[in-house]
Amino acid sequence: MSEAIFSMDSNEQLLKFTPVVEKHALLDEHKEDIESLARADRFLYEISKIPHYE
Repeated sequence: MSEAIFSMDSNEQLLKFTPVVEKHALLDEHKEDIESLARADRFLYEISKIPHYE
């Protein structure tokens, strides 16, 4: 499949949501109970688990 799912602009916008190292460490403290995180924090947690996202 040669078609990109996201455009380059979309990819650049998504990269702006990459959590910084400090935020990533804070989110990892709650990995046992991610259901209790707010939606925005859960999004950052899930996106931080994508390999090679940065």
